[in-house]
Amino acid sequence: MIVKDIFKVIYSPIKAFESIAKKPDIKGPFIILALILVSAAIEQYVFASKVILTTRTPGNNEWTESISSSWNWTSNGIISLDNNTYVIGNYSVRSIVSNDTSIWMKITNIGLLNCSGDEGYKRMSFWINWTHQQGTFPSNSTLRLFSTTESRYFELSLANLISKTSGEWSIPAGIAVSSDSQEGWVPINSPSWGNITGLEFMLKWLPSDRANLTMNIDDLLFAKKPSSFLTAASLGDYIVVALVSTVIGFFLTWIVYVGSFFIVSAGFHQKVGSWRALFIVMGYAFAIAIAGVLVRAILYMGLPALSFPMNSWPPSTSADSIRASALEGQFWFSSAVYPLALVTNLGLDLWIVALCAVSMRTLGGLSWKRAAIFAAFAYFIKFFLFGGSMI
Repeated sequence: MIVKDIFKVIYSPIKAFESIAKKPDIKGPFIILALILVSAAIEQYVFASKVILTTRTPGNNEWTESISSSWNWTSNGIISLDNNTYVIGNYSVRSIVSNDTSIWMKITNIGLLNCSGDEGYKRMSFWINWTHQQGTFPSNSTLRLFSTTESRYFELSLANLISKTSGEWSIPAGIAVSSDSQEGWVPINSPSWGNITGLEFMLKWLPSDRANLTMNIDDLLFAKKPSSFLTAASLGDYIVVALVSTVIGFFLTWIVYVGSFFIVSAGFHQKVGSWRALFIVMGYAFAIAIAGVLVRAILYMGLPALSFPMNSWPPSTSADSIRASALEGQFWFSSAVYPLALVTNLGLDLWIVALCAVSMRTLGGLSWKRAAIFAAFAYFIKFFLFGGSMI
């Protein structure tokens, strides 16, 4: 009978609450919570299946936090650390060239990186920011990967990978490296993917576009073969934390709604029955969250799998959070899925409010108008305290 009432709340709430109000049973809300947790576990599993993690070199963004260490940055301009224009960490590496048509920066002595074989590095990423005095886009832009010596290298055009606007950072989508890469690398003087020892960024303009030039590089890294977050040892902890958050959100929302109804009913001198009955009956309103969470899970199935240059999820450092946000913004937030998920959250909130109004009307004999006013007040209090959907 309890389970029947729970599902009837979703498709026939008025009749369901008439039945529930006659004999409130505390087991109902807890069964609802259990079903929400099952749905939330499914949702988190689907979301985790879209997260791809990878091991990277350097471990964070050390190459762009120092211009001279075991590695060495050089340029045709004045090179320095820039603590004003950066994305991650405290600095980016900057070069300034006066009255010229080209600017280049290279980093050498990075060790010997093996980009061949199944266990080798598969991708590299970086942020690049260029400025031209008149804002003119480079006529030629290239990236070179040195193999043992600077005369042996792979070369790739950056024309489609850098920002079209002077002074803006590019988005580090990542570039495939290794012998099976389809990016369009051109080998010069027989380089080897098994021996990558440095790299160079070069931007060139037409002779008529001579000007003062600046280039910044930040968060330069190489990443190994990615693996699904579903295979990570931390997956269990991630789901447990998400479920604990769901439980906390469930009880906080439940308590706030019940408390708000008591406050507003006292203000209107409206009797709504015993505290216990109100608490139990209103708990059934959260049955709709079961469907809401499952809808979000279905929506997340439409997200593309996304490879993050980090080995843990959620991001464990502020730098990783910035990297994740940039990739999410480019590939997830720009898709139709996230707006639909936000609409789902709003719809879930409003549906819970409507069901609370139905439960109040049934239990306290309120008019529809007064029940709606009470429910709206409760939602306002909840939104003021916690914001949007907590389930």
